[in-house]
Amino acid sequence: MPPEQLAFAVSRNEAAGAPLPCVVRVPAPREAPVGDALPATALRVVSWNIHKNGDQGWQADLSRLAVGSDLLLLQEASLTAELRTVLTSAGLDGLLASSFALNGHQTGVLSAARVHPTRGCVQRRFEPLIGLPKSALITRYRLDGAAEELAVANVHSINFAVMLDEYRAQLDAVASELADHVGPLIVAGDFNTWNPVRLWALDQVVRRLGLVPVAPAADLRSRFLGHQVDHVYVRGLDVVDAHAPEVRSSDHNPVVATLRYVPAR
Repeated sequence: MPPEQLAFAVSRNEAAGAPLPCVVRVPAPREAPVGDALPATALRVVSWNIHKNGDQGWQADLSRLAVGSDLLLLQEASLTAELRTVLTSAGLDGLLASSFALNGHQTGVLSAARVHPTRGCVQRRFEPLIGLPKSALITRYRLDGAAEELAVANVHSINFAVMLDEYRAQLDAVASELADHVGPLIVAGDFNTWNPVRLWALDQVVRRLGLVPVAPAADLRSRFLGHQVDHVYVRGLDVVDAHAPEVRSSDHNPVVATLRYVPAR
């Protein structure tokens, strides 16, 4: 666990990542662009906690989800050679905000897309009880036909905390980074809302940012202690379709949505 949080590019098998703190405005690491902009009328988004790519069948399920996605948001992603292969074979590239190295592989939240982000930054907060960090990755993309960029926050929230202080502080840091963004917005991930108080704290941030929840029609989102923990919220985007299919390759089921950009009036 390095003293400074690092970001790693999916397409490059690099031993050392680059610092991308949100307190410093820097462009995201960039190679030749995959495409000009993400689609505005049918933006296909997947958010999934992949359980450190440790369960049988994850490659097949991830391949199926990745090939049909424009934007793929993973939590608990371990940046192995197999994961890189699945994503690059699907035409996706992106960044991983590392929380720690597990068995020699950087692990954290990963945002992959069919275009490179115009900029990005990483955040982390430490679990107060066990000391391990949870990460957030905020990226921005050009959106076809839109004057404003699309901002995307991929979040894995603090889990092992008795009080709400650290949990709320992590959400507030994400909200602070997004506070000045005037365009369309997606906030998604595993928020560990395993009790009503945590869901209430998340709802306060969601309301502050003007977000609305994506409600899957076929909703098989995983439950912990009886509560759903995986959420996708949007602003400036209509939900064309959303579902949460069941998988056996993780302890979480993915949330799959097709979104349409709504120009600001």
